[in-house]
Amino acid sequence: MGAISVHGSAGIWGIFAVMFSNPDASFLVQLTGTVVVFAWMFGTTMVVLWLFKRVMNLRVSAEEEAEGMDVHECGMHAYPEFGPDQIRK
Repeated sequence: MGAISVHGSAGIWGIFAVMFSNPDASFLVQLTGTVVVFAWMFGTTMVVLWLFKRVMNLRVSAEEEAEGMDVHECGMHAYPEFGPDQIRK
């Protein structure tokens, strides 16, 4: 989720920052560009993810999810200070 806010915000800023360096740029054109890029990326992502879902499994098993992918793939906790054995009851 962090990548969406970082890259989305920076991308939108990049589109609208053109107005500061180009006096001929209009807000409506920049807004249209933003909407078109968002619609294209959203639609393309939905199609690609739908195709991936039809071909392969995109989810991990419930056991792997509960264990944590860092433990499953690397054999250790990425953040041991936040592991289940560190939670006080």
